[in-house]
Amino acid sequence: MCELLAMSANTPTDLCFSFTGLTRRGGDTGPHKDGWGVAFYEGKGVRAFHDVDASANSRIAEMVQTHPIKSEVAVCHIRQANVGEISLANTHPFMRELWGRYWVFAHNGQLADFCAAPGFYEAVGSTDSEALFCDILNHLRHLKELNHFRTLPQASIFLLVYLPKQIQLAQWVHPVFSLVVFSQKNRLKNCYFSLFLVCKHSN
Repeated sequence: MCELLAMSANTPTDLCFSFTGLTRRGGDTGPHKDGWGVAFYEGKGVRAFHDVDASANSRIAEMVQTHPIKSEVAVCHIRQANVGEISLANTHPFMRELWGRYWVFAHNGQLADFCAAPGFYEAVGSTDSEALFCDILNHLRHLKELNHFRTLPQASIFLLVYLPKQIQLAQWVHPVFSLVVFSQKNRLKNCYFSLFLVCKHSN
């Protein structure tokens, strides 16, 4: 399975120490050698890095480790491929624009028999993770068009309803499922599924 590292801080903070520890898990002290990615929110922008090489041996990861990028919100992902080939298009985190904001998504776990409905957002790669992300955004976009909600906090309520339903409809391949969905500075939806769901907003 993949591994995730996410941060939500009150002041801009660098991830150098924690990120360095995570990258060792990617092909050195751990088996997660099938690509990696990291995204840092900086104001309305996102600074993102991806590589198909194992993070423990990646020159790009080495640059991120030694360059203290300050951010209030960041997410990292190291991949152990299950669904989808090893390719740049399949490395997390995935990013899309919705309502003038960048949304970033990373996922750990597998969903069998999951089929995303056609919509505005389509997966570029072949992972179930990106398909789920696009399906979430398509539902959010559609519901806002129907005036089911008007604000981001209201949209987060949709996530609390949508995600458990999708997980129940899909066939579990592994009993642990985790994902992070970011929507810009000071918005963190961090969801862990086993027997419970947690939705957290930073102050």
